[in-house]
Amino acid sequence: MICRSFFYKEGPWEINNEGQTYNISLVDLISINGPKNLRERIESLCVKHVHCFSLHVQPEPDRVKPFRIGVNVDRWEQPKHCVPPRSQSDIKLEEI
Repeated sequence: MICRSFFYKEGPWEINNEGQTYNISLVDLISINGPKNLRERIESLCVKHVHCFSLHVQPEPDRVKPFRIGVNVDRWEQPKHCVPPRSQSDIKLEEI
């Protein structure tokens, strides 16, 4: 079982990086748990794609094509899909 707790040192939203530079590798902020060979593979993958990580939100969103899901409307719009949500226990409601 792999337990991943990203940003175990500080959350990126907790680091005041306005006008400051840090010598912190973004990969070092990620806690990777599991067997040693798996941790090494995940870390190398993170290093390879380090350009995807940031400590702050970019001012402009990326230009990504919208994701389209093909849905058979006849099968989707059926009365069985129009019922209210199932009842939940108090514990589950608290989590939701």
